[in-house]
Amino acid sequence: MRPKHLGDFKPKPTLYTLPHGIEVIGEYPPRGVNRYWRVRIRPHHFFKGKVVSRGVYTTRNRAVMSSVLGRALLPTEHVHHKNEDRGDDDPGNLEVLTAAEHNRHHKTGARHSDATKKKIGASLKVAFSDGRRTPPLKGFFEGQKHSDEAKRKMSETRKKMIAEGIIEKPTPPSAKGRKASIEARQKQSEYASGRDRNEDGRFVL
Repeated sequence: MRPKHLGDFKPKPTLYTLPHGIEVIGEYPPRGVNRYWRVRIRPHHFFKGKVVSRGVYTTRNRAVMSSVLGRALLPTEHVHHKNEDRGDDDPGNLEVLTAAEHNRHHKTGARHSDATKKKIGASLKVAFSDGRRTPPLKGFFEGQKHSDEAKRKMSETRKKMIAEGIIEKPTPPSAKGRKASIEARQKQSEYASGRDRNEDGRFVL
Protein backbone atom coordinates (compact mmCIF):
# COMPACT_ATOMS: atom_id res chain seq x y z
CA MET A 1 0.00 0.00 0.00
CA ARG A 2 1.32 3.47 -0.95
CA PRO A 3 2.21 5.74 2.03
CA LYS A 4 -0.29 8.58 2.49
CA HIS A 5 2.39 11.31 2.71
CA LEU A 6 3.41 10.60 -0.91
CA GLY A 7 -0.03 11.45 -2.19
CA ASP A 8 -1.86 9.86 -5.09
CA PHE A 9 0.42 8.77 -7.90
CA LYS A 10 -0.75 9.39 -11.46
CA PRO A 11 1.39 7.72 -14.16
CA LYS A 12 2.56 10.03 -16.93
CA PRO A 13 0.46 9.50 -20.08
CA THR A 14 2.07 7.83 -23.09
CA LEU A 15 2.87 10.18 -25.98
CA TYR A 16 3.23 7.33 -28.47
CA THR A 17 4.23 3.68 -28.56
CA LEU A 18 6.95 2.28 -30.80
CA PRO A 19 7.05 -1.35 -31.97
CA HIS A 20 7.94 -3.97 -29.34
CA GLY A 21 6.06 -2.05 -26.66
CA ILE A 22 8.45 0.88 -26.29
CA GLU A 23 6.30 3.57 -24.65
CA VAL A 24 7.55 7.14 -24.99
CA ILE A 25 6.38 9.37 -22.14
CA GLY A 26 8.52 12.44 -22.86
CA GLU A 27 10.36 14.15 -25.73
CA TYR A 28 13.08 16.78 -25.39
CA PRO A 29 14.68 18.85 -28.20
CA PRO A 30 18.45 19.34 -28.61
CA ARG A 31 19.90 21.60 -25.95
CA GLY A 32 23.44 22.75 -25.13
CA VAL A 33 26.05 20.12 -25.95
CA ASN A 34 23.34 17.53 -26.62
CA ARG A 35 22.69 17.73 -30.39
CA TYR A 36 20.07 14.98 -30.62
CA TRP A 37 16.42 14.66 -29.64
CA ARG A 38 16.03 12.74 -26.39
CA VAL A 39 13.09 10.69 -25.15
CA ARG A 40 12.02 9.26 -21.82
CA ILE A 41 10.49 5.82 -22.06
CA ARG A 42 8.90 3.51 -19.55
CA PRO A 43 11.39 0.92 -18.25
CA HIS A 44 11.99 -1.60 -21.05
CA HIS A 45 14.35 -4.58 -21.36
CA PHE A 46 15.96 -3.01 -24.48
CA PHE A 47 17.25 -0.10 -22.40
CA LYS A 48 19.41 -0.56 -19.30
CA GLY A 49 19.81 3.09 -18.31
CA LYS A 50 19.11 4.54 -14.89
CA VAL A 51 15.40 4.88 -14.08
CA VAL A 52 14.55 8.53 -13.36
CA SER A 53 10.99 9.56 -12.46
CA ARG A 54 9.79 6.13 -13.57
CA GLY A 55 11.39 6.49 -16.99
CA VAL A 56 14.65 5.83 -18.83
CA TYR A 57 16.34 8.55 -20.90
CA THR A 58 17.90 7.80 -24.27
CA THR A 59 18.29 9.49 -27.65
CA ARG A 60 15.28 9.24 -29.91
CA ASN A 61 17.26 7.81 -32.82
CA ARG A 62 18.47 4.88 -30.68
CA ALA A 63 14.95 4.23 -29.40
CA VAL A 64 13.58 4.18 -32.95
CA MET A 65 16.38 1.92 -34.24
CA SER A 66 15.90 -0.53 -31.36
CA SER A 67 12.21 -0.72 -32.21
CA VAL A 68 13.06 -1.41 -35.86
CA LEU A 69 15.66 -4.11 -35.11
CA GLY A 70 13.69 -5.64 -32.26
CA ARG A 71 16.67 -5.73 -29.93
CA ALA A 72 18.85 -3.59 -27.70
CA LEU A 73 21.65 -1.72 -29.45
CA LEU A 74 25.20 -2.52 -28.44
CA PRO A 75 27.29 0.30 -26.91
CA THR A 76 29.63 -0.03 -29.90
CA GLU A 77 26.81 0.56 -32.41
CA HIS A 78 26.14 4.11 -33.62
CA VAL A 79 22.94 5.32 -35.26
CA HIS A 80 23.66 7.43 -38.34
CA HIS A 81 21.27 9.89 -40.04
CA LYS A 82 21.55 9.29 -43.80
CA ASN A 83 20.47 12.82 -44.74
CA GLU A 84 22.70 14.40 -42.02
CA ASP A 85 19.60 15.90 -40.33
CA ARG A 86 19.79 14.92 -36.65
CA GLY A 87 16.16 15.92 -36.17
CA ASP A 88 14.90 13.45 -38.78
CA ASP A 89 14.49 10.19 -36.86
CA ASP A 90 12.32 8.49 -39.46
CA PRO A 91 13.24 4.76 -39.56
CA GLY A 92 14.12 5.01 -43.26
CA ASN A 93 16.66 7.74 -42.50
CA LEU A 94 18.53 5.73 -39.88
CA GLU A 95 21.20 3.05 -40.16
CA VAL A 96 23.50 1.29 -37.70
CA LEU A 97 27.25 1.80 -38.13
CA THR A 98 30.28 0.81 -36.11
CA ALA A 99 32.18 3.58 -34.36
CA ALA A 100 34.94 3.37 -36.98
CA GLU A 101 32.47 3.53 -39.89
CA HIS A 102 30.64 6.48 -38.36
CA ASN A 103 33.86 8.34 -37.64
CA ARG A 104 35.17 7.71 -41.16
CA HIS A 105 31.90 8.87 -42.73
CA HIS A 106 31.89 12.21 -40.93
CA LYS A 107 35.61 12.98 -40.76
CA THR A 108 37.10 11.70 -44.03
CA GLY A 109 38.77 14.67 -45.69
CA ALA A 110 38.24 16.92 -42.66
CA ARG A 111 41.15 18.91 -41.31
CA HIS A 112 41.77 20.48 -37.92
CA SER A 113 42.09 24.24 -37.72
CA ASP A 114 45.34 25.74 -36.39
CA ALA A 115 43.58 26.61 -33.12
CA THR A 116 42.36 23.02 -32.72
CA LYS A 117 45.84 21.65 -33.44
CA LYS A 118 47.28 23.87 -30.70
CA LYS A 119 44.65 22.65 -28.22
CA ILE A 120 45.34 19.00 -29.11
CA GLY A 121 49.10 19.58 -28.78
CA ALA A 122 48.68 21.25 -25.38
CA SER A 123 46.40 18.43 -24.15
CA LEU A 124 48.91 15.79 -25.27
CA LYS A 125 51.76 17.56 -23.47
CA VAL A 126 49.74 17.56 -20.24
CA ALA A 127 48.84 13.88 -20.74
CA PHE A 128 52.51 12.99 -21.32
CA SER A 129 53.65 14.89 -18.21
CA ASP A 130 50.92 13.28 -16.07
CA GLY A 131 51.79 9.82 -17.32
CA ARG A 132 48.34 9.23 -18.79
CA ARG A 133 49.82 8.91 -22.29
CA THR A 134 53.17 7.54 -23.42
CA PRO A 135 55.02 9.72 -25.94
CA PRO A 136 55.89 7.94 -29.21
CA LEU A 137 59.46 6.66 -29.53
CA LYS A 138 61.39 8.44 -32.24
CA GLY A 139 62.73 6.05 -34.84
CA PHE A 140 60.91 3.06 -33.34
CA PHE A 141 59.45 1.97 -36.68
CA GLU A 142 62.29 3.33 -38.76
CA GLY A 143 63.65 0.76 -41.19
CA GLN A 144 60.76 -1.66 -40.60
CA LYS A 145 59.03 -3.18 -43.64
CA HIS A 146 55.52 -4.53 -44.20
CA SER A 147 55.09 -8.19 -45.05
CA ASP A 148 53.80 -9.11 -48.54
CA GLU A 149 50.46 -10.13 -46.99
CA ALA A 150 50.14 -6.76 -45.22
CA LYS A 151 50.99 -4.93 -48.45
CA ARG A 152 48.33 -6.92 -50.33
CA LYS A 153 45.66 -6.11 -47.72
CA MET A 154 46.55 -2.41 -47.70
CA SER A 155 46.41 -2.33 -51.49
CA GLU A 156 42.97 -3.99 -51.55
CA THR A 157 41.65 -1.63 -48.88
CA ARG A 158 42.97 1.42 -50.76
CA LYS A 159 41.41 0.25 -54.04
CA LYS A 160 38.06 -0.29 -52.29
CA MET A 161 38.16 3.18 -50.69
CA ILE A 162 38.96 4.78 -54.07
CA ALA A 163 36.11 2.86 -55.74
CA GLU A 164 33.65 3.99 -53.04
CA GLY A 165 34.82 7.60 -53.34
CA ILE A 166 36.13 7.75 -49.77
CA ILE A 167 39.57 8.87 -50.95
CA GLU A 168 40.76 10.25 -54.27
CA LYS A 169 42.91 8.29 -56.67
CA PRO A 170 46.50 9.54 -56.27
CA THR A 171 48.05 11.44 -59.17
CA PRO A 172 51.34 9.93 -60.45
CA PRO A 173 54.33 12.17 -59.61
CA SER A 174 56.01 14.22 -62.31
CA ALA A 175 59.52 13.38 -63.58
CA LYS A 176 60.90 16.05 -61.24
CA GLY A 177 58.99 14.60 -58.31
CA ARG A 178 60.17 11.06 -59.02
CA LYS A 179 63.80 12.24 -59.16
CA ALA A 180 63.46 14.04 -55.83
CA SER A 181 61.82 10.95 -54.28
CA ILE A 182 64.67 8.70 -55.48
CA GLU A 183 67.29 11.10 -54.11
CA ALA A 184 65.50 11.27 -50.76
CA ARG A 185 65.38 7.47 -50.49
CA GLN A 186 69.07 7.25 -51.30
CA LYS A 187 69.92 9.77 -48.56
CA GLN A 188 67.76 7.87 -46.07
CA SER A 189 69.49 4.61 -47.02
CA GLU A 190 72.94 6.16 -46.61
CA TYR A 191 71.97 7.58 -43.23
CA ALA A 192 70.45 4.31 -42.03
CA SER A 193 73.45 2.22 -43.12
CA GLY A 194 75.67 4.05 -40.66
CA ARG A 195 73.48 3.36 -37.61
CA ASP A 196 73.56 0.38 -35.27
CA ARG A 197 70.64 -2.02 -34.99
CA ASN A 198 69.60 -4.28 -32.12
CA GLU A 199 68.75 -8.00 -32.30
CA ASP A 200 65.21 -7.23 -33.56
CA GLY A 201 66.59 -5.24 -36.50
CA ARG A 202 65.44 -1.92 -35.04
CA PHE A 203 67.70 1.11 -34.85
CA VAL A 204 69.37 1.75 -31.50
CA LEU A 205 67.95 4.95 -30.00
